[in-house]
Amino acid sequence: MDRKKLRIFGLILIVGLAIVGLNFVPDDEAATTVKKQNIERRVANLDAFGRMYGYVRYFHPSDESAGLNWDRFAVYGAGRVKDAADDEELKKALEELFLPIAPSLVITEKGKKAAKPREPQKSAEVIAWQHYGPPGTDTHFFKSSRVHAYLIDGAYSFDDGMLFPNYPKLEEKYNFTLNESLRISMPLILYVENGKTLGTTEKSWNKFEKLKEALAGMDPNLTSEDEDVRFAGVITTWNLLAHFQPSDPTTARKIRGSLAAVLKDAADDSTREEYIETIALLLEKTGDGMAENTFISAHSRWERLPFALDIVEGKLIVTAADRMANVKVGDIVEKVNGAGWVEYLDKQASKIPGSSQYKGWRAIDKITEMDEVKLGIRREGLVFDVTVDRSRYGLFDEFNRTVTFKELGEGIYYINMTDDARRAVEANAEVLIQAKGIVVDLRNPQYDAEFFEKLIGQLLDKPVKGPVLKIMQTIYPYQWKSTYIGIQDELTPQEPSFNGKAVFLAYSGTKAMAETLIGYIKDNGLGTIVGQDTAGAHGYLQMYPINGNLRGVMTGTETFNAEGKSTFKFGIKPDVFVFRTMDGVLKGVDEYVEKAIEVIEGN
Repeated sequence: MDRKKLRIFGLILIVGLAIVGLNFVPDDEAATTVKKQNIERRVANLDAFGRMYGYVRYFHPSDESAGLNWDRFAVYGAGRVKDAADDEELKKALEELFLPIAPSLVITEKGKKAAKPREPQKSAEVIAWQHYGPPGTDTHFFKSSRVHAYLIDGAYSFDDGMLFPNYPKLEEKYNFTLNESLRISMPLILYVENGKTLGTTEKSWNKFEKLKEALAGMDPNLTSEDEDVRFAGVITTWNLLAHFQPSDPTTARKIRGSLAAVLKDAADDSTREEYIETIALLLEKTGDGMAENTFISAHSRWERLPFALDIVEGKLIVTAADRMANVKVGDIVEKVNGAGWVEYLDKQASKIPGSSQYKGWRAIDKITEMDEVKLGIRREGLVFDVTVDRSRYGLFDEFNRTVTFKELGEGIYYINMTDDARRAVEANAEVLIQAKGIVVDLRNPQYDAEFFEKLIGQLLDKPVKGPVLKIMQTIYPYQWKSTYIGIQDELTPQEPSFNGKAVFLAYSGTKAMAETLIGYIKDNGLGTIVGQDTAGAHGYLQMYPINGNLRGVMTGTETFNAEGKSTFKFGIKPDVFVFRTMDGVLKGVDEYVEKAIEVIEGN
């Protein structure tokens, strides 16, 4: 081969190698790029599906919507839409999923001519959704219903099924932008004839039957290891919060804008623990302390680590401990599982829904729910690590309470509501009638609401009103134009009556019905509240299933005091504050009780 041909061959070889080099990307880098693109596209697809899911499930009143297994549909639909390559494919997937359920729904794509919607068949009867509080498994207090109305001379006439006055206008539609290019138009009200919603065609009904067959054929044993189950759990939870969670405007906007980010977190999860944390971070945005019950397992009071902690004088202190627990009362905890205690508690609190005081209290409380914890301890100038596990179970009360009822001093009696105090109070009724004062301990009490109501009644000489619990009434997505109705219970005098001074001990773990009843005390001046701000976690609860074998909990009411201020997410302030001291901890003194005695004695 002559030199000229060699030069030409060499040039071709060099150019070829250069082209190969330019197109070569290491496998791991290429995979990362593709994965990132897939996640971004997937999240956009799932976000659109998730919003459509809520609109159709809760606000489109077709018979098909009312008869669907929506929990399974969430899993099925997430799997169908997630891999759409673009908005055109996404639109097709959404139509295949939702048109069998909502045949009169219209999805349009920007820049393309929209299909002309069919004129609705008309009749003298219509139907629309009404939601009295959040939907869920509790249908005793809250109620969601497809409410019928009859058209008489152009006006609505309702039967006894009407939940509240608000109702969509005739042929009213909900129009919303799903993303930059897709818009939806969905009827909020449908005509009814012969007991069936109109708008269904033979073609749409056949597709609906096939959809139900597909849902029935799904594996019933799917777990959160399946990403579609995780996506479904996020979508079902988010929709309840976005449309029905009692929230101030700022919180509502935060929840509404969070879906895409939480779906991305669910895509990144690889364990059940990570999935639960993703749901927890979503619930945290609500500020609803009762939502934390979603994750609180049924720990026996004896299935805890054998010590108690509290923040005392700005330090994390062991306030009670078993003598075999490797920690002692008064120990200063500097590290928890290798992290500084402040850093550790802040991280835990960031995953807990509720007021700031409840998050702080619960972050500490959760330490003792572990199977094992490693603590960095400072004791008498020495710093060392200890490990505490459940080799010894026990209840180590954070305030060293050991009795249900006792006399604190001349004519002053103590009732410990963390135990079943009913029998003790009944047995000592005669001394309580003559008592100078009683101290009722509501620091993390047992929930014997009936007994506590009677106890308050024994302090009354006339009926008193309780806090106002407001329930949201909605017919539109995102709580638009929602109205509220307030309910207010009453307590009446009970016998025998107690005429001495009453003091109620409360702190950041005081929540639920006990906190609601403290509202009676505060609003009606029935006694002195001593301690710390309460949790701000009270009201009527709704439960709902979350895909992945979780039971969601949310507060469906917002509580207002006699001044018209909300105590939900804020708590009730005590009349007299108490701050624990190291001296009190080391001496085993309950400084809340000491302060209560001072109040009764008038000191």
